[in-house]
Amino acid sequence: MAAYEVALGPIVKRFVLSASNDLRKHLADCLRVELQNGPNAGAALPLAIDGVSYTALPLSCGGLVAIFRPLTREELSRLRRERGRKTSKHGFLIVDLLPPGSAVYVRAPFGM
Repeated sequence: MAAYEVALGPIVKRFVLSASNDLRKHLADCLRVELQNGPNAGAALPLAIDGVSYTALPLSCGGLVAIFRPLTREELSRLRRERGRKTSKHGFLIVDLLPPGSAVYVRAPFGM
């Protein structure tokens, strides 16, 4: 499995800061390995929001669903500058984490 960068959007940062240390650690572990070909990859759902492609993916961390998209080359370059280190060639921006009580519904095509 190839390494990748993980960047958190503002909503996710607030969630992480308010979480317990145990949840933070578990979430960090999940985000490091589950966004790309992880154990729930078969349950990933593609979404388009305002013309941008996102993925909704259930995590093994407390039933949370990560909404994310790939980082652009420009975003990876900015991340490299901000972190002052070499970064992976790929990465993801986590824009939201949905709690288990929420749901993403997909309608089946007519006749199914």
